[in-house]
Amino acid sequence: MRILIPCLLGLERPISFEIEALGYRPEQIRREDGLVLVNLGDVDDLEISSALAEINLWLRTGERVMLEIAEAEIRSFDDLFEFVAAQNW
Repeated sequence: MRILIPCLLGLERPISFEIEALGYRPEQIRREDGLVLVNLGDVDDLEISSALAEINLWLRTGERVMLEIAEAEIRSFDDLFEFVAAQNW
């Protein structure tokens, strides 16, 4: 499970420092242009909820805090529709 934090270009490093200050290990954090990802690994729903709440509450520089629920390579609208419909909502 991963948490995605979009941000303005150039704020990836300060965001990763804020996340480290919350107790996450540097190897759990990956920076890309305009995005910081936090890899939670295999955790239960309570730990996911706790991580989302903690990061959302204490993060000062990220735009949003989002949870990645699925991942796929999509090449058409039909692919997208079928993928979304197949998810366990």
